[in-house]
Amino acid sequence: MTVTDPSRLFVDSLDMDEADANCDVTAIRSVIASWYCAMQEGGVAELLSLVTPDVIVKAPDSPTIEGKAALEQALSAFFETNSETLDYVVAEVEVHGQLAFARISESATILPRGGAKASSITGIHLTVLRRQPDGDWLIARDISSLIDHA
Repeated sequence: MTVTDPSRLFVDSLDMDEADANCDVTAIRSVIASWYCAMQEGGVAELLSLVTPDVIVKAPDSPTIEGKAALEQALSAFFETNSETLDYVVAEVEVHGQLAFARISESATILPRGGAKASSITGIHLTVLRRQPDGDWLIARDISSLIDHA
């Protein structure tokens, strides 16, 4: 997995000082890195630990996934028949109080189990994270769009 993190940081200065903002951005980037590692490993439990109970995910040409239980079903079904390799770039992170967003580009190769032909996709994500009462950041919303599919 290749990771590139341009140092682009935006913070709502009315809500926090720069040191807190840098800690939040680092924590958010860590959540995103953990997500992509778990996706490559097929780690459904790890993926679910990174999302809020009311998570909503919208991927192209797929129904909207609402809630942790629905996400667990979708991920389990995907990993039952596929694995994938991923490269991603976090292009931007903005923190605004208890909410933040990240703009992410990714390239993935989906490898069907059983030897069917692999497919490659390139896409973008807009991911919204919510600060939890304990200070941790979790993914609350994710919408993605395909740029290329081969």
